[in-house]
Amino acid sequence: MAQSKARAPMLDGSLKQFIAEMTPIAGPQAGTLDGKVVVVNFFASWCPPCRPEFGYLNKVRQAFAEDDVTILAINLFEDFFRKGKERRMARFLNATRPDFPVLRAEDDGMVEAKFGGVDRIRQFMSSTGKANPPTPLSIRTARRRHTLPPWN
Repeated sequence: MAQSKARAPMLDGSLKQFIAEMTPIAGPQAGTLDGKVVVVNFFASWCPPCRPEFGYLNKVRQAFAEDDVTILAINLFEDFFRKGKERRMARFLNATRPDFPVLRAEDDGMVEAKFGGVDRIRQFMSSTGKANPPTPLSIRTARRRHTLPPWN
């Protein structure tokens, strides 16, 4: 599979504001992003590999204190398959039970632009760099370093 050309953006005030204005779909509120490692995952409910990804993200959530690491899942390209999308999303969230904020922006194009040209789902970005599946995710905070194995 060809690698995405997207690059993780700087988590500046403009991007933080954009994230704060996203519509919450599930999970807790995003809260403050200051001073934390921020892991962003882009997903769609119609994407079969996105289900195990959410299980992986739940493990990441459990491995780190919320004061150190924030995980955000951003719904993207959901309108690709419009028919039944609300029921499909409800089934997806019921099956994956995210322990992290799941968000949706009003405009996929703005998400793509704000996040450095995201051109596909199943994409990870981190404020410490970029990781795409199935690469192990390594996170280093002031308190600890932890590497999780690939999820597939």
